[in-house]
Amino acid sequence: MDQPLEPAGPAACVLIVDDHPVVIEGIAHLVEHASGLRVCATVSTPDEARRAASACRPDVALIDLALGLTNALELIDEFANTIGCPVAVYSLLDDEQWRAAALGRGAAAFISKRSGTEQVVDTLLTLARSRMRAG
Repeated sequence: MDQPLEPAGPAACVLIVDDHPVVIEGIAHLVEHASGLRVCATVSTPDEARRAASACRPDVALIDLALGLTNALELIDEFANTIGCPVAVYSLLDDEQWRAAALGRGAAAFISKRSGTEQVVDTLLTLARSRMRAG
């Protein structure tokens, strides 16, 4: 088994954006128990995500593609291309069309909610490490 990736220096700050409280709780627990990561905010709407990004300046954002009755493509675009925060999309909408749409809007990674916890942690660490090196 591969060794988990760990960013050098302080723990990377993760913003979690999902409209399901149980998902937020589970991912927050996973992140808080992963070496090299910490949760800076958990939110459930695009407006809350924008405010949280301004307040906590995350190293990486984990964004659900389906937020209530809207998709998060505009939010992904804003985070990746305006705010400059790497985005890992985390979604059940994992067919090729949605994956291509998210990546086309600037997402750095796409993780299916069917994936294991190790993939989520490794992806967040990889994105955070690249952001922390660049910044």
